[in-house]
Amino acid sequence: MNLDDVIQRYARQHDLELEKKLGDGTDGLVYKTHQTTAIKAFDREKQFYNELGCYQRLQELECNKLGSSPSLYCVALTNRSASSK
Repeated sequence: MNLDDVIQRYARQHDLELEKKLGDGTDGLVYKTHQTTAIKAFDREKQFYNELGCYQRLQELECNKLGSSPSLYCVALTNRSASSK
């Protein structure tokens, strides 16, 4: 299963409509949804946990919003299954 398939399955499971691909690169893919959210799928587990650690530190500092950034759902590809942050 490729990253696009994982993101589409995650969106369906969470009643989210994908609007457009915001980007892709060495870490994975990001799609904007119909809400003020984005879904990011990581190609490697290490990148998922690195980014998760950043969000956890921001939460500890009570930083709830970064500029106009949407909320972000992070999708890990451990065993090619989707899980939310």
